[in-house]
Amino acid sequence: MLWKTHALAGASLGVFLSNHLDTASPMPSLVGITVEPYVILTIGAMAGALGSLLPDIDQPNSKVGSKFFMLPTLLKVTIGHRGPTHSIVGAVTVSFLVWLLLSMIYPLTNMALYVLLLAGYISHLVLDSLNPQGVAWLWPVTSKKFRIPMFDTGGVGESLIVIPSLVVLLILVMVL
Repeated sequence: MLWKTHALAGASLGVFLSNHLDTASPMPSLVGITVEPYVILTIGAMAGALGSLLPDIDQPNSKVGSKFFMLPTLLKVTIGHRGPTHSIVGAVTVSFLVWLLLSMIYPLTNMALYVLLLAGYISHLVLDSLNPQGVAWLWPVTSKKFRIPMFDTGGVGESLIVIPSLVVLLILVMVL
């Protein structure tokens, strides 16, 4: 899938989950202060979208990979694309490392942000499982790639079905 599809799916999931996660109360400086719902929904959308782009950190020309110097090239050469970064272990690890980094930069970050990053990350894996290349969900136990080849990356199916469906989902999630 294209980065736009991943980001939209991650943002939709982030908005949905942010309606159900307690994102403000664990933050000491926010106790007793009302946080506007749109702020929480925006954070949810951004965290979900960011998480959804993280699996492609192993691709130098990807949306997220192009923002890092040398790391994507090193990952591509050593582990390849759709290897460890496209697995449950990769999802948990990379999401945690990004959450940890964000926690150092923004000390008010709570575990809800980790959940949103992880959910966005997993949405990427689910979508990539719908194309012929598949995903090695169970790496390092097995490198077998699981797939339900319904859509080619950037193909007609993605353009005509997946993206409009995700736009509708995002609108519904924001309304509900």
